Amino acid sequence: MNKARLLLLIALCATSMAVAQTAAPLAQHELYGLWLHPGDAGHSNAEVAAYMEKAHNAHINTIVLLVKDANSLYYASKLFP
Repeated sequence: MNKARLLLLIALCATSMAVAQTAAPLAQHELYGLWLHPGDAGHSNAEVAAYMEKAHNAHINTIVLLVKDANSLYYASKLFP
């Protein structure tokens, strides 16, 4: 590595360290989530709304819905078939 590249690397490292030390800390929050198969939350708007209300009351802040199993897609997207 030539001298110019070494100096550039040192300058970048020093700048990164200075920025990291002066940056405001990120807000810390806990993640509470569910991984659901399609249909677990209900089959109608009312059932899904009731399930979401239960999740909200249980302080669930993330819900991941499974869209594919080993054999097929649960939901066939029109945008990404």
